[in-house]
Amino acid sequence: MLQYRKLSHHIPFFFVLVIVSFVSKGNYIISSEENLDSDGAIPLLMATRILEFREFPFFYWGQNYMGLLEVWASLPFLFFFGATIQTFVVVEILFSVMISIFLYIFFSSIKEKELGFTLSMFFAMGHPIFNFHFTNSSENYSSSIFLSLSGFYLIKFFSEKFISKKIYFLSGIIFGLGFYNREILILILPWVFVLTFFSHIANYKKIVYFFPGFLLGYTPAILHYLTNPHYKKLIKPSLKFASNLNSGIEFLKEEIFQSIVISGNIYFIILLLALCISGIVFLFSEKNIVLKKCLLYYSLGALSVLLLFGLSESYMLVRYYFYLQIGVLIFSGYALSIIFKKKKSSALFIATIVFVIFFIQSFQDWKKNLNLFRKDPEAKLVSDYLLKHKLQYGFCEYWAGYVVSYFSKDQIHCLIYLDKQSDFTSAYKVIENRASFFLFKKGSNFEKHFIKNIFRIKAFEIKEFENQVLYISHTPTLDFLEPNRENLLQELNFHP
Repeated sequence: MLQYRKLSHHIPFFFVLVIVSFVSKGNYIISSEENLDSDGAIPLLMATRILEFREFPFFYWGQNYMGLLEVWASLPFLFFFGATIQTFVVVEILFSVMISIFLYIFFSSIKEKELGFTLSMFFAMGHPIFNFHFTNSSENYSSSIFLSLSGFYLIKFFSEKFISKKIYFLSGIIFGLGFYNREILILILPWVFVLTFFSHIANYKKIVYFFPGFLLGYTPAILHYLTNPHYKKLIKPSLKFASNLNSGIEFLKEEIFQSIVISGNIYFIILLLALCISGIVFLFSEKNIVLKKCLLYYSLGALSVLLLFGLSESYMLVRYYFYLQIGVLIFSGYALSIIFKKKKSSALFIATIVFVIFFIQSFQDWKKNLNLFRKDPEAKLVSDYLLKHKLQYGFCEYWAGYVVSYFSKDQIHCLIYLDKQSDFTSAYKVIENRASFFLFKKGSNFEKHFIKNIFRIKAFEIKEFENQVLYISHTPTLDFLEPNRENLLQELNFHP
């Protein structure tokens, strides 16, 4: 068993994990502003307001199902280095390093040091889609992965003959935090209990300690529900089953396959898939019971995601299937560790090929993102223009609005009308002061509808950018909202 006080002996290896993690994911730091959209800008704006003691949110704006654990954990870094997207991506990469070290320590502790080594390296390397989603500021995957992989430790403890009350209490905290932080963990963590069913029956008197732990972990969500009058429904199910099963099957067959297989260097992905399939085959003959339970725990969770989301209209987006991409890494690392035990020379040969292709892939990613880095993002140009002309309040389409607010350092406030992601503070200010500009994607249906049916101002200027267009009113107005304006202000009924 790996002794924690002897971790200093492994510092050189941990240093290698840091280097590999930044080589594989560091290119997203330099292209982060160009890749930023409103989903990614929201947590940064929220972090800014938390650091300035203006707001203390626990969920993303307009949501009751995805928590801000990652944002709160990142606050010390954002405080010292600035609440910028670059800082946030660095924090995400550090999260990945922590997860890699976590994996190495855990599997070494169950006498699977080879697996700990290969898994930690595979997680540090990742692959293109994995790295893109992992470093995305809006998807909350790094903290979710950390919580879900902590299920490995729970399985280890629950597999022992004696289970203390503290373990039940700790498991409750992890489950509570998991369900608060991201709803997808509802399909992952419960498999810990399923795989350790008999241990729970044997310790039924102690299992009651799980529930206060769960409430403690779920506290941020409870505080949100008690202190936010702006959300009319506490928990709104986001799952809607598809009326046409063929659409779900087609999505799984085409979009999911492409996201896992076709992204990035095809040789790298083919090699990982071959290792992944081998790992699944090796699982059937695995003799280490704890390890077998850990791999089954992940497999059953990933299968739940695949089946349930595949039948749902609500989750037909590739990013929700992130756990399948993790599976490629988990079973690839497992297969390589088994090959290493059987024939070291073959394992070293395969590992060499993996690393060579990995560095070729990383070079291509760095080159592509360096090209994005050479120009200012369009949203920044829009933000600079608005600040220069002292245009502070406006009506915006969702995908541009919050990015513009981010580049203005939260000086520009947008009303994202009829969108669930609305920021109530900014919405209140725009409704109160009326809009002095209207921002749309050029040629969008939203813009056409706005001009045809809503926009009745005769005195206005138009400023066009590459993909965005600004309608600048000489007289601030929200004429299409005026009949309901007072009711909206009364409904929001709070002072930012």
